[in-house]
Formats: sequence, C-alpha cells, structure tokens
Amino acid sequence: MAYPNQPQRQQSGYSNAQWFTWVATPPPGVSNAPRPRPRPAPYEGPPAYPAAPRWGLPRLAWRASNSVPGTVRRPEASPVGLIRQAALTGILLWVLGAGALVAAGGEIWRYTLLVLGRDEALSASVVSVSDTIVLISALFAAVLGFVVLVLTVRWLLQAGELAAKVSGYTRARPTWQLLLGVLLPVLNLFVAGSVLAELEHAALGAPATARPRPSRLVLAWWAAWGVGEVIAISTLLLGLRTSLQARADGVLWHAATDLVAVVVAVLTIKVLRMITGLLAPTGVPAIGVGQVIAVRDAPAPELRPARPVGSAR
Repeated sequence: MAYPNQPQRQQSGYSNAQWFTWVATPPPGVSNAPRPRPRPAPYEGPPAYPAAPRWGLPRLAWRASNSVPGTVRRPEASPVGLIRQAALTGILLWVLGAGALVAAGGEIWRYTLLVLGRDEALSASVVSVSDTIVLISALFAAVLGFVVLVLTVRWLLQAGELAAKVSGYTRARPTWQLLLGVLLPVLNLFVAGSVLAELEHAALGAPATARPRPSRLVLAWWAAWGVGEVIAISTLLLGLRTSLQARADGVLWHAATDLVAVVVAVLTIKVLRMITGLLAPTGVPAIGVGQVIAVRDAPAPELRPARPVGSAR
C-alpha cells in the first residue's frame, strides 16, 4: 500500500516526480505470533518390522573410496605381489637358460659337422636333426626371451615403487626414461646397470644424497649384460656376409651368444632374489610392521584373566 509523502516536487533530471512511502502490512487473517514448536514424540523403542526388510548394506568389508568411478586405477605394488612376480620370472628364466644351453649345444654340433664335412660325406638325417634342433631352440629362446623381458620390466617397476616406500624418496628416473633405458639397444648398455644400482641403493635404505655403489653381483650382471649385447650385435653384423667361412664363423658366434645368454639368465635370477629379499625379507608385507624377537624380565601373562560377573565381553 502506498501513501503520498509530499506533493509534487521538482528534481534535477525529473519532472513532476511523485514521492511515496511504502508500508508493508500482513494480509488479513494472519497473526504475527510465533508458531508453536512441535513436541518431540516419546521414544517407543527400536523399529519393528513385520517381515525382514529388503534394504541393507552390501555384504562387503569396509574400504576407503580411493578411486573415481569410471577411471582405471593400477593396483599399488605390494611385497607379496613382488615375490610372486619374481618367482614367476625366475622360473621362466631357468627355462630360458636351459633353452639357450640347448641352442648352444646345437650350434656346437653344427660346427663339428661342418668340420667333419670337409673330409667326408655326412648323413642327411644327422644334418637334418642338427638343423631342427638349432631352429626350434632359436625360436623357443626368442619367444620366451620376449616374455621374460616383459615380466622382468614389470618386476622392475614394482620393485621401484616398493623401494621408494622403503627409502622415502622417489626414483631418480621417470617411468618413460626407465623403459627407454632398459629396452633400447646400445643405450641399455649404460642405463640398465645404473637402474639396478639405483634400485639396490634404494632397497638398502641408503640416503638419497649418497652415490649408489653397486654390489659385486650387480656389477657381474652388468658386465655379462654388456658382453652379451656386444656379441649379439656382432653376430647379426657378421651374418650379413655370404662367404662359406663367414657362415662357419657365424655358427661359433651364435654358440657364444647362447652361452652368454645362459650366464645372463642365471645372474638375473640371483639379482631378482637379492633385491626381492631386501624389499620383502619374510615374504609378507613387512614394511612398517614390527616383529617381537624376544621378551625379557616381563611377568608371565595370565592364562585366563578373571572377569567380573556381568562384565561386557
């Protein structure tokens, strides 16, 4: 409702302006008294249902929501998972070493047949068996070697995560640099050993400011890895020649490559066991968990503590 406050007043910029005073009044029938508060109902006990309710929580253990729905989250590395990964990789490495040893024996047999074939004719069946052994063992070693390489890189990533938890500092190399340094030929001659040395340094809990000093086992693996890769590259380059003597020399180079592969496989197994033992010594998640070694000068505990009648259990 509006009431005129003043008669017509002149103001700059406006002509014949009418001023009003606005007064708000409640509509008729509405009282300004405060509304009464409802009295709370008395407690009548827990709810009762005529039948078993169909609602409820899922039968799952409580867990924190640590992922956004719809996103793919890679599980975190654990000591138990690292041990399983190392065990599987170690078994396949033993099989790979055995296959490489058979391949080396086949190459040596082939070279022996080449030497004998200079003075006498060879049996076609003997030559065929030699070629079959060499071909099958080479294909077997190539396929299994690729599988072992993938599993070893996976173990390396898991061990790096656990080593970061133990040492308290992150890895010196991001994942993409680690993968390139380990998988890229020629570059892995220098980076693969450095990665293992840094991993061993972190697994031992050494400070981040100290320079990694690889153990003799890691140095031996590094040397065998470098010699094996140099021999493998040399074998591939010598295989481009087509003379008879070059082919005979290539058989020996292949045998040397297979023998070095056996040494690398055995040393890799030892390195996996050593670093896995540092990160998970008891085979269970032991990070941050204490272990009671001995109890001295302590009273013997009661076998069955007495409880008052009616006490809550």
